[in-house]
Parts: sequence; structure tokens; C-alpha cells
Amino acid sequence: MERRAVLKASGALTTIGLTGLAGCTGSLPVVGSSGFDDIEDWLVAPDLLDTEHYTVTTTSPAEVEEVAEYMSESDWDEYQQSYVDVDFANPHPDEVTRYIEAGRYDVVLGEFDAERVGSSLERDEYSAGRSYEGYQLYEGPNEATAYAVSDDAVISVYDDPDAVETAQLVVDAAEGEAERYADRDQDFEVLGDELSPGHITMAGSHSRIEETDVERGRFEDQVAFGMTFEIGEDETDITFVTVFIDENAIIERDIEAYTEEGNDFDDWREVSYDIDDNVVTIDGTIRTRDL
Repeated sequence: MERRAVLKASGALTTIGLTGLAGCTGSLPVVGSSGFDDIEDWLVAPDLLDTEHYTVTTTSPAEVEEVAEYMSESDWDEYQQSYVDVDFANPHPDEVTRYIEAGRYDVVLGEFDAERVGSSLERDEYSAGRSYEGYQLYEGPNEATAYAVSDDAVISVYDDPDAVETAQLVVDAAEGEAERYADRDQDFEVLGDELSPGHITMAGSHSRIEETDVERGRFEDQVAFGMTFEIGEDETDITFVTVFIDENAIIERDIEAYTEEGNDFDDWREVSYDIDDNVVTIDGTIRTRDL
């Protein structure tokens, strides 16, 4: 195999202008459940972040640890480097219940000692500011990074000239006081309704695709895309969800050709697809050892 199957599957995200996986695995429920709702609570409306779209990657280290024995040692090590070895603390995987990467900020949910986290940040030359809705705010030395810290959540903002304000926006979104991604973007709302958190899930809306490229999984009038991995002892279930502008935009022969000939499915087994209104769902499995 020329490249790892997870990387290959994530190529569909890259080709439509979304990013996020970078070779890792990792969060839980079943497609069609509302388990994605809790993640959406933390997602600020894109226009409030001065962008049209962004990609979300989410995982639950506590849940991935339960299936880590089925993963290769190198995959588990790489996963922990990405989603557990956070620079403001040194939590055990089972202490991190949810990790969310969203645009220019991350949200880590779990069990933290806010004072200890704050001391760590201050050693890294972050300045403690005011408290905000139960969070202690910290501003980085370059003013483009900031943290909002509580005993249950740590929000980190980076590469943002208004980092402290953005951290407050994320808190407001979580409290229902600021508009969220799904509030402003109907395509993302539809996508979220179809996704579960999985052991790792990526999702995002994007600009309308203007031309179909079946091999690369790009379809005319496609406007949102997500994928979910659920890791099992022998096999890992993968689900792609694609949203179109309307049901008339879906050309079934192109979807069928993609599942049979597309570059993303060389290592998949039992590939099937379903079309429901303006949503296409593709399911399949790969061997867990091929992650």
C-alpha cells in the first residue's frame, strides 16, 4: 500500500479544499444519531471569524484509548502526539473526553486543574487577564494567541489578531450566546444531522464545486463533506457524507462510478452508497491494521 488508508480516505477532503486529518485516527455513536450536536455547540459561525467556511476535526481520546490495542503502536503514538500531548497540560488519554479542531481554535474538554494549566501558561509567558463566564483568559506574548481555561475545558486560539475576543466568542457559542456554524450555514446543518462523532470525524461546508471529477470524489454542486471513522478489533467502519445544493444535483451514475473506480476506495471492503434527498452517504470498511 503506497500510503495509509486513512490518509487516502482523507484525500477526498483535501481535493475539495478541506483539511484536517494529517494522518491520525481518533471519537464515537452511529451515523444518523444526534451525537454531533454537542460538538456543534462549540463551533462559532464562520462569518464571525471573518471566513466563509472552515473544517472541523473532532475525536475523543478517552474513547480511542479503549480501542488502542487494535491499532498499531505507531498509529497510537501519533494519535496521542496530535490529540493528547497538549502543550498546556499533560493529561492521560482517559482525561480528555473531546478534542475539537475548528478553524483557528481548538477546544479540549475533560478534567483539568485550571490553576495548574494557568501556571503552565504563565511559565510560557502568557499573561493572565480577566475572567469571563467562568473561564480565566490568558493572552500570548505575541497577542495572536490566547487561552480560555476552566476545570472542564481549555480553549486555545492561534494565528488570530483578535485572539482574546475569539476565545470569548467560543465561550459565548458554547453558552448559546453567539451564533454557531449550523445557525448560519444550512449546508453544514444538514451535514451535522447526518454525522456521528465517530472515533474521528471531519466535516465542513465549502464553496460549490463547479465541475465533476469522479476519480477524486469531486461532484458538481457539492457544498459540504464529512467523514467518520469507527475503529474495531479487525475492521474500521468509514462513512463519507456529501451534501449537494438540492436532490436534482445528484447524478447517481457518478456516485456509483466513484464507489467502483474512485481513488479513495482501493483498501475498502463492502462499499455501498445511499441517496436521501440532497445527501449521499457512502459506507465501507477497511482493516484496522491498515489505518
